[in-house]
Amino acid sequence: MSEKTPQSLDILGIKPVGEAVNTLVKGAVDGASAFLSRICLPASEEFGLLLRDKVSHWRAKNLVKVAEKAERKLNATPNAKECHAHPRIASLVLEHGSWVDTDEIQEMWAGLLASSCTRDGNDDSNLIFINLLSQLTTLQVRILNYLCEKAEKRVSPVMGFVYAEDMIISPQELAKITGTNDLNRLDRELDHLNALDLIRGGFPLLKNEEDEEELVDNESQRYKHLYTEEERKVLIPDFNVSFATTAPSPLGINLYVRAQGSLLSPAEFFGLSK
Repeated sequence: MSEKTPQSLDILGIKPVGEAVNTLVKGAVDGASAFLSRICLPASEEFGLLLRDKVSHWRAKNLVKVAEKAERKLNATPNAKECHAHPRIASLVLEHGSWVDTDEIQEMWAGLLASSCTRDGNDDSNLIFINLLSQLTTLQVRILNYLCEKAEKRVSPVMGFVYAEDMIISPQELAKITGTNDLNRLDRELDHLNALDLIRGGFPLLKNEEDEEELVDNESQRYKHLYTEEERKVLIPDFNVSFATTAPSPLGINLYVRAQGSLLSPAEFFGLSK
């Protein structure tokens, strides 16, 4: 008599796959399968289809990591065992998340999956953030996360919305945050985040040295508390541009919070009050 296969594995059809998934640790697959079955059965069936595709080993490994991260985030919330996700949301997260092998972005997909889980399973509000995250590069995610974590945040007194004060960031700081000192790329990444309304600001357009000198004069008081004059002389020639002035938008802050796996309002998440 053959040994019985656990229910979640029967659903996913993992047993017939055999060597096709030999790059995956069986325990990790079992855990991801059980978790996806619990929060959304159709999502686990999609996972099974992915595992059956021999060209998708890389995607399946990514999806297992996203599922593991999502489970940890969800288990940190109240009533986790009673919550599940809308099939539309879960399937989109699995589709997009399986194409990503960068830890920062996997964490965000996992957070969106966790924050999509509610008691009635009918919340599709994360669809907005899924569409936004699917358009972000790794560098853009690093920039957005940095701004949301470091910017000084306040609550508007009337509506209670959270907004952030401007940050002044040197090109050298941006290079450290993103891992590249390609100024043209950094400028494009900031422009795209602006176009998606996830941040505001960026590098100023300096057409000549006079423009830069004027900008420095106008902003000298704001720069002074960050860098000495000598430090700035060292930084600027390396990049030949001025500092970026930027901040996360309210939409960007909301994306950040949901991608942490939280359904709290931004004000509650950051512990802010009016």
